[in-house]
Amino acid sequence: MRFFISLCMIFLFSSIVAGEDGEYWNWAWRSYDLEVEYPEDQRGDLIAFLPDGTINTLLSDIYPVLLKRINDSTAFVGIRQGDEWYLYYLSADSAHPVILLFDHAYYIEIEPFLGHYAGYDYFVPDFMPIGDEKFLIFNTNLEIYAIYDVASNQVMSLNLKPWCDRDCVRVSEDGRYIRYYVRGDDPYYTRLRTYQLSTYPPLRTLPYQLYEYDIVTQTERLFHEQVMTDTNEEDGISSWGGCTPDEYGERWFCTVFLNQSLELTPVPSRKFIVDTNGYIEDVNLNWSLQVLDRQWYFLDMGSEMFGCWKCVITVYPDSNRDESFEFIIPENEYSV
Repeated sequence: MRFFISLCMIFLFSSIVAGEDGEYWNWAWRSYDLEVEYPEDQRGDLIAFLPDGTINTLLSDIYPVLLKRINDSTAFVGIRQGDEWYLYYLSADSAHPVILLFDHAYYIEIEPFLGHYAGYDYFVPDFMPIGDEKFLIFNTNLEIYAIYDVASNQVMSLNLKPWCDRDCVRVSEDGRYIRYYVRGDDPYYTRLRTYQLSTYPPLRTLPYQLYEYDIVTQTERLFHEQVMTDTNEEDGISSWGGCTPDEYGERWFCTVFLNQSLELTPVPSRKFIVDTNGYIEDVNLNWSLQVLDRQWYFLDMGSEMFGCWKCVITVYPDSNRDESFEFIIPENEYSV
């Protein structure tokens, strides 16, 4: 009996505990004794198991590459099945296909470059919960966007513009809206630049747009756009910027650097908060955003915006900026 190393390390040796409301399941792959030339040509059984020895065989004759746990008893996993690659939804006793990712010919094409593309994360989709029984499934590299309904095992494909990663997208509290940030770069170079720093043309983040997608009406709405300004990169002048969403994407904290010399330390031209109605609130240029327990805090470092030693930091909680407080960065720290 042999086990697939990645799944073993992550899941066989994860903490195994029994929750108050149920059992904590783990998954593993049990390979067949086959002689193969390439690892992805291996085959075996995907099993769910408990510490007491309970084992459920969920899939046979497959090769798994990356499993992403949802909770104590469910997960998503990317697998090869025959000559096709899929995303599956797993429970303790069943496995359901969610999305066909690509055929094996495509995998052979990209396999030599997976080391640059963060491994299997490059093509195994990520997910975000939408309520209790639905998930937003997404992979910008393959331009896969869909909603998976666990109760019905139905998938609704979405026609969305590419975003950068999970930090650039949020689902509204009621699960109706998907709000996301779109870079202005050509999507191909944006994705490639993430892993290959010598990519040409250089990565830029202007212009960028903020969109809201209505799942019910299946319509998309632009609620903010930061346009590109005139630059002269031959003279070492450029502009860039970006935004960070709150928990549900209702408000975005944005910073813009306009007409900056590439040879000098950049200084922000504008910092502001924009909501889904397009309302903009300008904030102090000295503020930096920190997120703690899904709550926003604005840190004012005065003129020492890029780090300081033994200096006083003023913190403004977003929920009540009148209740600010101060602290001093310890001597052995350079910044926060």
